[in-house]
Amino acid sequence: MMISKIQDVRAQGSALVPDAGKTFENRVKTRVSLTANKDVYISHGGIAEYPGEKVNRKNLSLEMASALASKYDVTNMTRNEYGNLLRELRDSGVISSKDFSVGYGGEVPYTAPDGVRMTMGDKDDMGLEPWPFDGRRADFTKILRSCAKYCESFVSERDEDSDERIVGSSLGESYHELLKIFDQIGRAAKEK
Repeated sequence: MMISKIQDVRAQGSALVPDAGKTFENRVKTRVSLTANKDVYISHGGIAEYPGEKVNRKNLSLEMASALASKYDVTNMTRNEYGNLLRELRDSGVISSKDFSVGYGGEVPYTAPDGVRMTMGDKDDMGLEPWPFDGRRADFTKILRSCAKYCESFVSERDEDSDERIVGSSLGESYHELLKIFDQIGRAAKEK
């Protein structure tokens, strides 16, 4: 699903990696071609691929971190402010389209009897920080840290070549990248 503008996107279902007997590439149900500078949120209907996307992230410069710290308080943002910050980071090449989609969607994997599913927020006491909605504010460094730690733990408990490990590792990589950047913006804010 491609949309040109994101407005109050909320998790409403679960993504599933079906057909455990096939290779991972053959199980992918959703294939999305991403265009630069388009807001894309991919969820619910399969695990998304990012065909041909090279993850050539630029480093966040001190100057850009400082400028972003002047605009955003990563420890006290609304969901819309968070989305705007992710958009700026993606448009400047600091994060990939995948990082944008994972970060905006806020989903983490869990294993259900019929495959790997995705959920957002605290499901059955998973130890995740709640995501804010309806103009509420939250510390997004805490949210990203809890998602990264959850994915790390999830991956460590899975078989080496399992779908669960592949999905959890992919999501965890994006959460760790986002957390690194948010920590850098937070440090820049403290230096002001």
